[in-house]
Amino acid sequence: MTLVCFQEGGESMGEIKKDPTHYSELDPKIMKVTELRTELEARLLSPKGLKSQLIARLTKTLKTEQDKAEEEKLKKAAEPPPPPKPEPKIEDDDKKRKEEEEKRKQDERERMAREKRYTLPDAPHILVHPSRVAKSGKFDCTIISLSLLLDYRPEDTKEHSFEVSLFAELFNEMLMRDFGFRIYKALEESPEKVKEEEKVGEDYL
Repeated sequence: MTLVCFQEGGESMGEIKKDPTHYSELDPKIMKVTELRTELEARLLSPKGLKSQLIARLTKTLKTEQDKAEEEKLKKAAEPPPPPKPEPKIEDDDKKRKEEEEKRKQDERERMAREKRYTLPDAPHILVHPSRVAKSGKFDCTIISLSLLLDYRPEDTKEHSFEVSLFAELFNEMLMRDFGFRIYKALEESPEKVKEEEKVGEDYL
């Protein structure tokens, strides 16, 4: 659209031409004659002629603008991307220091785990290693005496602790029977004591 400004008294100051509309927003076939002339004038082209001539003239101009825009787009796409900006050296040093610290802690944890796993006890033991999968690797095994296992609360009926308590009771009964049998066997196999009288008689002989 072309705007006309007037000074006081009705004198014209001249026309103010609008910027040309983008080619993607225009369709010359459905535009009015005044709109065609306005777009042609905005592009510094002649607005004179029949409507068919105006449509042909504007269509050709829009096609040229579209081809030029696509060519510039292809040129930009063909240009190599700018090289990435180097990060400050201080950040690199901090990152490297953190990685080294984390690696050192990880190596220390692995070393302690290996020592705990492969260090054999002085006395005979049953070696038990915790599963690396159970509880995301946080599962652990500890050594505990039978007396502590038997010192459980009667109201503690959770599945995992109940099974351990039941095993402790059965194992304790097994040990009691085994030790009782050993004591009875030792008494049976021990030699009989000589009566005191027979011993005195033998002394006189």
